[in-house]
This record gives sequence, C-alpha cells and structure tokens, in this order.
Amino acid sequence: MLRQVNRLDAIIGDLLVLSRIERGSEEQRIELAPEPIRGVLQAAIEMCEKKAIDKAVKIDLVCPEDLIGEINAALLEQAVVNLLDNAVKYSDSEAVIEVLAACEGRNL
Repeated sequence: MLRQVNRLDAIIGDLLVLSRIERGSEEQRIELAPEPIRGVLQAAIEMCEKKAIDKAVKIDLVCPEDLIGEINAALLEQAVVNLLDNAVKYSDSEAVIEVLAACEGRNL
C-alpha cells in the first residue's frame, strides 16, 4: 500500500509541476538566464542517486564544464529529475543511464 501511495504522490507532484509550467506560459513568460548547464544536471543526478544506487543503476554525466545555455535552472532541474526518476525506475539492474548535454549550432 505504501508503494502505491508513493507512486500516486509522485504522479500528483508531476501533474502540479506541469500545471504550473502551463499556467506560467499562459500568464507570463518563463524567466531564462544564461547559466552553466553542468551544475544543474549534476544537482538533478544527485537527487536521483540514492534510487539509482539501490537498484545498482549507474548514471553518467557527459557535459562540458563550460557549456552555458539560456535556461530556467529550477525548471530544467525538475524536468531532468523527472526523466531520471523514470529512467531509473524502468531500467534493469546494472543498467547505465547517460545524461548528455551538448551544443549543436545554436541548439542546446
């Protein structure tokens, strides 16, 4: 029962985040600023690290130290945490998850 409660809590949390993002895009623009990407990705990985270790899943980060992008750090971190949480949840033990950030032309 506790596992199902935790699953439902995670789903509700994700829905609330999506609602805030959608509401923000309707009411106002999301604030973006040039910031380093690596630290944001590292913070997201650290938030998911315990689940990954418990499942014997490895998370690798491939991101240049000097990579900077126009981002909203809090929203990017939350999005990456959500993706990593699902990746860990649905990966087999001993899997390797790669978080890759790169710049291709003007695209990050």
